[in-house]
Amino acid sequence: MNRQRIDFVDVARAYAIALVTFGHAMGEFGAWDELSESTRELARLVTRTGTPLFVLMFGMMIELIHVRRAQRDGVDALRPRLRRRALECYAGYLLVSAAALVSDRAELLDVAESAVLLGGAGYGTILGVYALALAATPALLRIRIRFGAWAAPALLALLWSLDAFVLARFDDRDAGAFAYPIDFVLGAGRHIRGPSLLHSFTFVLAGMILAGGLRTWQERGAKDFGRRVAAVSAVAGIVVLGLMWRDGTDAVIDGFRYYRGYRRDNAAGYFALGVIGASLTLLLLAVSVPRRGLPRWTDIPMQLGRSSLLAFTLGSAGLTVLDLDQRRAIGEHGIAAAVAAVLLLMLAVNWRRLLPAPPSPSAPTAQGTSTALPTKRWSSRSPSASPTRSNA
Repeated sequence: MNRQRIDFVDVARAYAIALVTFGHAMGEFGAWDELSESTRELARLVTRTGTPLFVLMFGMMIELIHVRRAQRDGVDALRPRLRRRALECYAGYLLVSAAALVSDRAELLDVAESAVLLGGAGYGTILGVYALALAATPALLRIRIRFGAWAAPALLALLWSLDAFVLARFDDRDAGAFAYPIDFVLGAGRHIRGPSLLHSFTFVLAGMILAGGLRTWQERGAKDFGRRVAAVSAVAGIVVLGLMWRDGTDAVIDGFRYYRGYRRDNAAGYFALGVIGASLTLLLLAVSVPRRGLPRWTDIPMQLGRSSLLAFTLGSAGLTVLDLDQRRAIGEHGIAAAVAAVLLLMLAVNWRRLLPAPPSPSAPTAQGTSTALPTKRWSSRSPSASPTRSNA
């Protein structure tokens, strides 16, 4: 394994996919009611950090991979790759939206509306956010290269100033047929589904800030990264404490825990608590995942993170195609079904790995000669010298 890889980043991406899939499956199978009240509330709180972690790591990939490539080759050289990835996310968005036709959750008109962002795509909505975020990444890269490391904190301050002084004036105003796209992109007007594209950049920018602490990973380990986590969490913590002082602790926790709370409204509490939860999760993994490399058996669960787009699309579409009768047939085994959904997803993204290995091309032939093709001599410089594989 290339030791320039940062293994805990792969672990975190796989964990985020598993957590999001498990949380969605628990809701689909009505499994939350199988837990005691205290366990249910804690489990909801943990699973709610899945999406913030997922999006925050997109920002980390921008800083660790795309910024370096843009500095070396120029932003324009990255455009085809980013455009292709955006189209892949959009295709996944359409697939999850179309899956609702199978289970009668949506009609053809609903799918057509979601295709042009006039309606949601259920679990696939975040893929639409990803597609647009990737389309905006070249502009973000230019700003980052032009202004350096202070670009991300400055853009964060600008984003929330815009929210407080401009977008807040349009809260609960109904824009008719355009209510959904306005809410989807800007998080303004009548709140329908969050997080919006604009507000999601809170996680992206926070991820870029945190990733700056990984540039010294080989020499200093998690020390610089830990300092960044502490600084980012402290700023987010101030926001949370202010909300607790104003609304009460229970109201803040419930606002984060339930979808129709902070997340739908693109409220600061969702992003502040999401940043804290995601940052601390990453720090925990940074200090606990062995730096000397992971055991080979971990390649199977790690594929969830290394094929994150495929994994999220398959998991979301798979849950969406289940109709009401199929979900009710689960009965009182919802938790087991949710765990099974994660395991099945793991198998699905590893299907090539689980097939029997083909005969080796270097095996002796019947005439006793070798059929091996000449091998190319590679230079000592590894083509995978980036800190982690790009899957953003």
